[in-house]
Amino acid sequence: GDTPSVVGYFRDAWNWIDFVSAISGLVGMLLAIISPREQSLMSLRTVRVLRLLRPVRHMTRNRGVKIVVKGCLRSVPTLVNLTIIVIFFYLGFSIFFMNLVKGTLWHCS
Repeated sequence: GDTPSVVGYFRDAWNWIDFVSAISGLVGMLLAIISPREQSLMSLRTVRVLRLLRPVRHMTRNRGVKIVVKGCLRSVPTLVNLTIIVIFFYLGFSIFFMNLVKGTLWHCS
């Protein structure tokens, strides 16, 4: 019935982020304890990057933050389209004004 299971936990992408951040913290602690100091610094660098997911782990608990993050992620394609339009706008005006000025700034008035 309604009992929690491992498969049910991993159906949600937020739980995957939670899982990866928790495991990366555990791996970091184990590497710091087990390995010698010089080698642990090299291997911990990759694990430290995954620690950036810790704030996201706390966001998974708050439904309002989830909604805001999902909304921001859904707006990315629109923002990319807007950025492309703005780039073409600036490109068009830069070509227009380069043709308008055409070297008149090369000599003093």
